[in-house]
Amino acid sequence: GNILAATLAPAIGAAWTNRRDPPEDPLSRSTRLALSGSLDPDEVLQLVSEMARERLGAQVCVALSFQDARSFRVRIAAEWEDADIGIDLIGDGLASQALRLGRAVWISDCVRPPRILPREVAARVPLRSGIAVPLQEGDQVTGAILAYHSLRRDYSADEVRLLASLAAQAGAALRNCVLYERQRLVAETVQRALAPRLPPIVEGVDVGQLYLPKADQIGGDHYDLIPLGGGRLGIAMGDVAGSGLRAAIHTTMARYMARAFAFETPSPGTILQKLNEAICTEGHSEVFLTLFCGVLHSSGRLHYANGAHPYPILRRAGRNAPLFLETTGTVVGIIPEQHYEEREVRLHSGDILLLYTDGVTEAEHGGDLFGFERLEAAVREWQGDHPQGLVDHIVRRVREFAGGRIRDDLALLAIRVR
Repeated sequence: GNILAATLAPAIGAAWTNRRDPPEDPLSRSTRLALSGSLDPDEVLQLVSEMARERLGAQVCVALSFQDARSFRVRIAAEWEDADIGIDLIGDGLASQALRLGRAVWISDCVRPPRILPREVAARVPLRSGIAVPLQEGDQVTGAILAYHSLRRDYSADEVRLLASLAAQAGAALRNCVLYERQRLVAETVQRALAPRLPPIVEGVDVGQLYLPKADQIGGDHYDLIPLGGGRLGIAMGDVAGSGLRAAIHTTMARYMARAFAFETPSPGTILQKLNEAICTEGHSEVFLTLFCGVLHSSGRLHYANGAHPYPILRRAGRNAPLFLETTGTVVGIIPEQHYEEREVRLHSGDILLLYTDGVTEAEHGGDLFGFERLEAAVREWQGDHPQGLVDHIVRRVREFAGGRIRDDLALLAIRVR
């Protein structure tokens, strides 16, 4: 054992002395955060060109990325304002070489300047040296970073590594931009499909409505009016947990399942029970929602069931004091074999049923919530007649309270019996 140790010790010592630590990433954490924090490709390229110019002390830096086979985005950082962007990708220029070879290329002297400067400026301040590093996604070259200096310059290995690291980070940021844009387009399409579409004319009632989606996200708020025939109108408002595409899928599923059950049975409690069993049976543990379901008859009789949705409000004609309708069951989609009790109330001519989601009561300002008391006050003070006026008045009060910034999606539906 001692002989083996004595034999290996010099070799181990030499290896330790001559070891090479992995090269440190030349980009600072703030640089990485700045690039990864943007979802705008033009902003990413502008940041890249400015960072490259600052770190290399260059007179001109250019960042470009292809949009398709025939066009590309270009952003420039230069000592001169109003630089004319016109990168020459033809011939043996730095840009074309980096794009063709897929690796860093540089010229220490007598570089052919890019067509990015007005002729009078280029003649006054000639560019002598330049370096270009490609942007890549896998094996595919998607753009380049170029830096130009007015003096002869021998580019060091550290400078090449700096630009390569910046190019890698820029490539990742641009990929995020592409993925975000794709998701945004899908989200917009889904959001338009999910936007409540009520019948243009609902016999016997006037309707006020508003749906405000969360900025850049799909929410789970939804509502529906379903003509059921025989003088009956189905009424639903719900809020599916979560946001984004997953919430959109769950919202669509819950909405159309509830619609189907409404045509099968006139009982709101049974509709909620069937929907609850369907979700629980399928094992969608991440799918749950609050849901109010009611059926309004032409006689004015409303029978309803409420699965933990924020209390609906009944505003009687000629009376200021609103009546909150109680919850009759738990959240839908969590506990199987739930029973949802039904309640009945009669609406007379001029009465308004107001439904809303928690985006109204949970609007926030300085840690304080809009809450039920402010909502009740808004209903009390409104002196109008048409339900759309009540909806608009409440949203105005919510905006005033929240300083104009409503963070969550919200929905309101007001139904007035004629």
